[in-house]
Amino acid sequence: MKKSRLLLAAPLVLGLAACAQGMTDEDRATMTAATQAGQQAQQSAQSAQAAAQRAEAAAQRAEAAANKAERIYQQMMRK
Repeated sequence: MKKSRLLLAAPLVLGLAACAQGMTDEDRATMTAATQAGQQAQQSAQSAQAAAQRAEAAAQRAEAAANKAERIYQQMMRK
C-alpha cells in the first residue's frame, strides 16, 4: 500500500514543481505520463492483491480437502 501512495505522490510533486515555474507542453506531457503510470501501477497492485487473496483462499480449500481425505483414510484403516 505504501508503494502505491508513493507512486501517486510522484505526479503530485511533479505537478507542484511545474506550477512553481511556467509549465511547458513537455512538462504537461511528462506530468500526464507520470500520472497515468502511477494509476496503472496502482491498478496493477490492486489486481495482484486480489489474485493473492484468491490464491490464499484456494490454498485454504486445498488444505481443508487434504485434512478431510486424511480423516476418511484414517477411518477406513480402523475398520
